[in-house]
Amino acid sequence: MIDGFDVLVMASRSGHTLYLGLQKVSGDSQWMSVYGSSGKEWERDTEVNYTFQSGALKNLNIRLNNATNRRSFNSDFDQTRLIVSYPLSL
Repeated sequence: MIDGFDVLVMASRSGHTLYLGLQKVSGDSQWMSVYGSSGKEWERDTEVNYTFQSGALKNLNIRLNNATNRRSFNSDFDQTRLIVSYPLSL
C-alpha cells in the first residue's frame, strides 16, 4: 500500500513569487521485508524556490531542498541541498 500527498504553495507580491512545495510518500511492501523487518518506508520532501525578478541579481534562482527518509530496513537518511542557478547567454 502506498499513501501520500503533494502540496505546492505560491505567494506573489510586486512581481516577486515564492514557491514552497511539500511531498510525503509512505507505504509498505512484503517485497521489501528484509532480515525480518516490516518493509515499511516513508519520505518527506520540502522545497523552497525563489527567482530574483530585478536588480543586480535578476534571474538568479535559489532553491533549498530537504528530504527525510525513514525505513524499517536499511539506513534512514536526511538530506539538505542549496542549489543556486543563473542563466548565461552564450
